[in-house]
Amino acid sequence: MTVAARAARYQELVEQAAKQLGCHPDSELAQHVGTLRLARETFAARLISGVECNPADLCRLDDALRQYLPVTPAKRSEPLHLLVARQRKRMNEILARPLSEREAMLNPRNGGIGDSYD
Repeated sequence: MTVAARAARYQELVEQAAKQLGCHPDSELAQHVGTLRLARETFAARLISGVECNPADLCRLDDALRQYLPVTPAKRSEPLHLLVARQRKRMNEILARPLSEREAMLNPRNGGIGDSYD
């Protein structure tokens, strides 16, 4: 990675940190977190490329980042079958309730004025 590419990546990381921390990108905090993140990315890339490194250093970087950005567990979405079941239940509740006067007028099956696609 060239120096210009690293500088651009650093600016991106500082802006991300500022957004997460709710501060200005020029703040020392955003710049510090951006530096730690760039160091972490660089260190991880070195490990992946096979350069001999001490993995404990990566753990120390992670610990330093956690001080500023606590790790929050990712939201887990419901399994698809539960989402489908919930949607079916809602649709059944909607279909089971009586139609309002306006809905009845618009429903062609009830002799209303709605569009019929028969």
